[in-house]
Amino acid sequence: MLEDANPEKASELSSWLDDILASDIPFLEMDARIARLYARMTCVPALRHLCVPALNAKRLKLGQDLAIAATAIVKDAPVATMNTKDFLRIHRYFTLPGLFNPQQNRWLIPPRQQKRIEKTITLPETGHLPAGFQMGPGSG
Repeated sequence: MLEDANPEKASELSSWLDDILASDIPFLEMDARIARLYARMTCVPALRHLCVPALNAKRLKLGQDLAIAATAIVKDAPVATMNTKDFLRIHRYFTLPGLFNPQQNRWLIPPRQQKRIEKTITLPETGHLPAGFQMGPGSG
């Protein structure tokens, strides 16, 4: 979506995504249970704006936040994002297993269970995270 307005930023984000996809960061796939929950979420009137674009909307919304939330709930995986507003709204109707803002280094919704993640994630070859992203204390 940035190609026309800011090609340099679009290229930077594209390179960053390529680096992430080449890393060993796990991606959770959507399955039938997640798809069913996602469908239920799209039926909640207060969440419709997250999947159906308003006629006067400046940006197209494709429902990614609902899909991410549904995946997090089914897989019992907390969400980490700097864009927390929509996830806090989703949490009013569907309990998230946790919501962490890495930019503020704080939990907005505490994780349901405290478990230590033993897997070490290797950063992409560039060794850097996107601008504004920070790892928490003791995370490398």
